[in-house]
Amino acid sequence: MSDEDTMVSTEESRPEAGGTGEGQNERLVPVGEAIRYRKRAQAAEQELSELKELHDTQAKELEQLKEQVEAEAAVNAASMTQGVKETRTGGARNRLEAAATRAAESGKRADVQEYLRVRRAYV
Repeated sequence: MSDEDTMVSTEESRPEAGGTGEGQNERLVPVGEAIRYRKRAQAAEQELSELKELHDTQAKELEQLKEQVEAEAAVNAASMTQGVKETRTGGARNRLEAAATRAAESGKRADVQEYLRVRRAYV
């Protein structure tokens, strides 16, 4: 008898062997085919584990690259705005603050009027 002619079956599935009898509809499979099937299954399991490891490695690398890009973006944004003066509202705000302090210190109607005029334009 060769390996191809030998059949594989489980004793537990036979009712006369004391099994449950649940597997009575199972087919008998040649040993050679069962071995080839098991080898394919093991190769697929190994490939799956390798792909999972690769995925985990790439996920960690991606996270590190994201952190690095965010850090570089923060540094670039800070360096781009460093030393830049406020052009749009900086002058108006300074004029408003100066008029407010002048009106508060002197209490003159002209200073209060000037403060209100500047404030109306700003606010």
